[in-house]
Amino acid sequence: RAMSRWASVEGSLRILYLTSQGILYAAENCDIQEMGRRERSLLAAYYQVVNYRSRLSMIEASVKVLALPSLLLESWKPLLRRLERQSKTRNSLAHFGAVLHQGAPPGRRFFVAEDIANPLVPHMTAKKIFTHELVEIEKLFRSLAEDVAAFEGELQGALLKEHKLRDTHS
Repeated sequence: RAMSRWASVEGSLRILYLTSQGILYAAENCDIQEMGRRERSLLAAYYQVVNYRSRLSMIEASVKVLALPSLLLESWKPLLRRLERQSKTRNSLAHFGAVLHQGAPPGRRFFVAEDIANPLVPHMTAKKIFTHELVEIEKLFRSLAEDVAAFEGELQGALLKEHKLRDTHS
């Protein structure tokens, strides 16, 4: 479930990217065939960047150049740090192996761990993530996805306000 929840983080980031590009995304407009040329082009570019850190850098650059109100920009910085930090947890989940240890006490029988066959990782010091920790990680990922979506909403509001102000002053 934690990995599925991470997918919602990535989905929120995709919408944030579109918003940072001036596309006001609505869930009912998610059919690619219904999107305009610009939206399809932006999504094509987004999906060409397959590395998470590179995508996050692309989004960060887009957000930076928007000349956002300082309060909004200040809320972006800690969110960006969380995205970077929690992506490391996601990578552990994606690259660790599932282990069932029959002899372990309840609550510690199932875990994910670094590959114990790797001679560079001593078996006794291999990092392990137990079931109760996976539940907490899923909650962290859910909170992160919600916070990215909330930031995107604030960004959308700021861009709409800026656009309306520009329209009234032209």
